[in-house]
Amino acid sequence: MAKNLTLIIVDRIERLEAEQLRLANLRVIELAAEGITVTAEEIQQPSITSRAVNEIPTGLVNGINKVFTLKNAPIAECEEVFLEGALLEVGATKDYTISNSTIVLNYEPLTGEVLRVSYQFSVSLD
Repeated sequence: MAKNLTLIIVDRIERLEAEQLRLANLRVIELAAEGITVTAEEIQQPSITSRAVNEIPTGLVNGINKVFTLKNAPIAECEEVFLEGALLEVGATKDYTISNSTIVLNYEPLTGEVLRVSYQFSVSLD
């Protein structure tokens, strides 16, 4: 039975921001055990992960509104929502729910209270 060897080659790693890296010119080379057969294929890296820290979501904090929108959709279970510095709990019976970039609080924050969100999200490299 022939066995193949797969090599992954990265020509360059670039630092984009504090927590972002881009792998440039990523290639896969497969070597067949029988004879010398070499194939190479470019790999498209569709996205990298970035982080938003203390983002103020859009939406009125007025004692009536409960719906707020983030600039990006967080990666599942990677968000931290803070109201007046206190970490809120996610869940329908807890403090808030989240769907894509929309946060729905289970109560209305009072006028002047500060809502902030930190989260990880994917950035397309296309």
